[in-house]
Amino acid sequence: MDDAIDDWVLILFLLGRADLEDEFSRYEGVADTEVDGACGMRLTPRRASDVETVLLEVDPETFDIRRLRMESIDGSASDFRFDGVETNGGLDEELFDFTAPPGVRVVEGF
Repeated sequence: MDDAIDDWVLILFLLGRADLEDEFSRYEGVADTEVDGACGMRLTPRRASDVETVLLEVDPETFDIRRLRMESIDGSASDFRFDGVETNGGLDEELFDFTAPPGVRVVEGF
């Protein structure tokens, strides 16, 4: 089976870089969620994969993912919970200052 959905697609999805319509063929609402106040949705992968379904629980106000559960065809599951997530917290500009190590030629002009 193609493991396309297993790793990189879910990581891209969490980063906001995957298109749900391209990766999943079926979407159904889930009323019984484990995260208090969350809205749930069960997704079925479009392509053959070890993953049978993906369960998302999101905060209805911020749309932040609070729980992600991958259920595999062999009956196993991986469950991820996201608590205390901070978005757009800002980074110190000094983190982006680059100093080339001694002896390294720097090429500019790209």
